[in-house]
Amino acid sequence: MNVLDVETKAAELEKQIAPAIAVAGEIVVRDADSYTTAGEMLKDLTGIEKQVKAYWEDDVAAALKLHRSLVAKRDAMLVPIGEQKNALRLGMKAWDDEQVRIQREAQAKAEEAARKAAEDAALAHAANLEKNGDKAAAEAVIAAPVVAAPVFVPKATPGGYGQFTRKTWKAEVVDIVALVKAVAAGQAPIQAIEPNATFLNQQARSLKGALTYPGVRVVES
Repeated sequence: MNVLDVETKAAELEKQIAPAIAVAGEIVVRDADSYTTAGEMLKDLTGIEKQVKAYWEDDVAAALKLHRSLVAKRDAMLVPIGEQKNALRLGMKAWDDEQVRIQREAQAKAEEAARKAAEDAALAHAANLEKNGDKAAAEAVIAAPVVAAPVFVPKATPGGYGQFTRKTWKAEVVDIVALVKAVAAGQAPIQAIEPNATFLNQQARSLKGALTYPGVRVVES
């Protein structure tokens, strides 16, 4: 089919669609005659619908094929990049975790050293007061709580890369039955599960009125 034929076919479909939609919009089912009219119009619209789907089928299939091909090519390029990024993240996180451990140890040692220095300074001050005959002041210095100077040991990890090593969390359902029971018992929110509409609709089309799952109503349209 050449371009002219394609454009002609599309124009013909447009000419069918607009008036059919207009006529259908005017139909109001009030009696047996209008009921029959509505039924016949449904047949006409279904016929036009099939023509439209058939007209676009090849283009849609080609576009879908192209989309899948492009996605595959894109992913083929992205996968090794993602894998290497993950490897770098893991390496950075492992090193950063070690720096955190080192920093905490150093911080504890620095705080202990500061506390010891403050105690030594207080004892020296108390000894000096007692040497000068001010025993009460010396006893007050010794009795007072020791306040060490604040210290901070910085972590060696360079800044600016937190978005790459930040921890993320996700949930994985390992026992769907247990989760459903937990929701039913009020131990988990209802948002934790959701109906599988695709499956339920398939069952409704297959079983029709015989579908009697608890909590599910079959709707005929």
